[in-house]
Amino acid sequence: MAVFPCDHHRGGKPHPEPYLKTAEKLGVAPANALVIEDSMNGVRSAKAAGCRVIAITTSFPRERLVELQADYVVDSFAELERLLHIA
Repeated sequence: MAVFPCDHHRGGKPHPEPYLKTAEKLGVAPANALVIEDSMNGVRSAKAAGCRVIAITTSFPRERLVELQADYVVDSFAELERLLHIA
């Protein structure tokens, strides 16, 4: 899995540019990208880019992340691990 920092873009979050540029660098369509976010602006940014989003409630309440239309909302890294089936 490749991870690219999103700090070198003119349009910062919630602008979609960080995720659009990252998807381009990875050579994947944004619709095929899965983003894990813990911030409201991060969820906004990823959704605006057309990515699917797993939001984790480490910084903001579930209700707020659901309102932003995160595709999944998890309450812990253990729940995220189960969702992704990572061992």
